[in-house]
Amino acid sequence: MFKYISDIITKISPQQRLIALVILVIAGVSLVLVPQWFDKKDCEDLYEEVESQGNQILQLNRKIVENDSKYTDEKLKRETEIREIIANLTNELEKIKAKSNFYERESKLMLQSYSNDSSNSQPKVIPHKVPHLDFTNIEHEIKCLNNTIDKNKKN
Repeated sequence: MFKYISDIITKISPQQRLIALVILVIAGVSLVLVPQWFDKKDCEDLYEEVESQGNQILQLNRKIVENDSKYTDEKLKRETEIREIIANLTNELEKIKAKSNFYERESKLMLQSYSNDSSNSQPKVIPHKVPHLDFTNIEHEIKCLNNTIDKNKKN
């Protein structure tokens, strides 16, 4: 390729060589300088765009914080309601346990019945039995609910 270029250069006159050299220099300079002239941006436009995007980011951050606090407030409110329900269930369970203990104690008493037969004046003793109520499963479930709420609260 260089061989052909050298042949071409030897066949042209010095004036034509000078014109080709000037054309090459102008083309090189234009390749470097022209894009800079046309691609030049004013930095003020960029500053305005960056400021606008910064404002959008701040608005989005505010929305995220508002939604997060709203969700947290609702979650705490619901957790408080659940704790109140569990406390009410525990109180009702204690009342039922107290009643069952009372009935169990009373059931140890013997009921006496009299017959119409006057020959036998001794009362008949009829045992009255109230079955023992077991609340351990219910108490265990309530404790599990409390533990689950506590675990979720930590997370």
